[in-house]
Amino acid sequence: MGQRKSFAIVAPCYNEDDVICKFLDELEIILEPTHHEFHVIIVDDKSTDSSVELLESYQFSSSNFTLKVIRLYYNMGHQEAIRQGLIYTNSLTQKFDKFVIMDSDG
Repeated sequence: MGQRKSFAIVAPCYNEDDVICKFLDELEIILEPTHHEFHVIIVDDKSTDSSVELLESYQFSSSNFTLKVIRLYYNMGHQEAIRQGLIYTNSLTQKFDKFVIMDSDG
């Protein structure tokens, strides 16, 4: 096995309460066997459904996954939500080997 890498996965979210937990579950199932570190940053674009509540109570079962939920104060749109997620990752002291942008609606 190669060197363990650290990935930042940024995904915007807007009214995804029907699919957001399934998205996170499947992400973990697919990526966990790689044994890399995954920092999942979900940027909530001012959802009006229960997406935020679901995200705030969600926990990955694998120790190599972390979840950060960023809540925007108003709806900024898909591309701006991605940009806000990238700005957040840049502000961290943690350095990532790779960045992945994904949609959270499956």
